[in-house]
Amino acid sequence: MKTLLLIVALFMGSSLFASTCEVESVSVKWKAFQTSEKVGVEGSFDTINFEAQQKKDDCAFSYFTMATVHIDTSTVNTDNKERDSILVSTFFKNLVGDHIDAIIKRFDLEKKELSVEITFNDVSQTIYMPYSFDEKSLKAKGKIDLLNFSASPSLNAINEAASTKGKEKVWSDVEVFFELTLKNKCE
Repeated sequence: MKTLLLIVALFMGSSLFASTCEVESVSVKWKAFQTSEKVGVEGSFDTINFEAQQKKDDCAFSYFTMATVHIDTSTVNTDNKERDSILVSTFFKNLVGDHIDAIIKRFDLEKKELSVEITFNDVSQTIYMPYSFDEKSLKAKGKIDLLNFSASPSLNAINEAASTKGKEKVWSDVEVFFELTLKNKCE
């Protein structure tokens, strides 16, 4: 009888912890600024690929560490097809490559901050992003400066295109946001 109880307890214990982390969806959003009043223009990307170093893990923080997000820049989406076309043909066309990669390098659980290495225009920079985690999603927000990614030619091209539309200036600072939603609860 004790053996049967032990087997049942082991089975129940293992099934309680069988829930492992797996990503259900990824979203990357951004907000750029234009005009002297720094009016925000928001957008996202439609094609984003997520790849974890560990295929599954019981702990979200170890699962997400070293995970890569690969963003196809030709799928930029601002809910304005004309603006999207201009962004692709003037800004992204002038960059090296057609994608942005981001790797979650480290979690600082005390500061609730993660470090993310972003590779964009063949330049890698580490940014620090405050994050929140609620068992089913990881959300983070940070800022990048396009000039730190050697994107001056692209910024100049988009500024030239913006001036033909009556806009004064596109700024180099961009807010970035991402959310990784999990299929199941992780801790």
